[in-house]
Amino acid sequence: MVVPVVVADAIDRFVLRELGLQRAQAMAAVASDDLDNIAVSVVALAVAPELRVVMRAGDHEAIAETRSLFKIGLVHDLGSLSAAYTTASLIGLRPRGVLTHGKRLLVERADGRFVPWPQADRCGHPQERDTDADISARVSAGERPSGL
Repeated sequence: MVVPVVVADAIDRFVLRELGLQRAQAMAAVASDDLDNIAVSVVALAVAPELRVVMRAGDHEAIAETRSLFKIGLVHDLGSLSAAYTTASLIGLRPRGVLTHGKRLLVERADGRFVPWPQADRCGHPQERDTDADISARVSAGERPSGL
């Protein structure tokens, strides 16, 4: 399978039209700046309203504002995926990968089984933080994420 990649200013509607975005199966906006990715996604959907857009984004405030502009589907940020993989590795699951299913994260274990992975709901107020002593006590007691 050949996947064409074009490096251009994707915030420019003219560029996207000239590239034939309306004929594309999907487009990925994966720059390091969340706001750039949101801008590219908005322009892409203006050019091709039915286009499947994959967007790299981690700033939840920006995502909430974007959702008020257009439907962006489910969002799982790279931080959540990386945290699930890293935590699963640290507790000895030897994960093959992490995927999303609806709003859930699933860790694929070395034996090929998928394990639902707990993730905290995000909210707008500061979270109560555990002290180092609380965390050490739970780890020493062998506490594992639920569902494993």
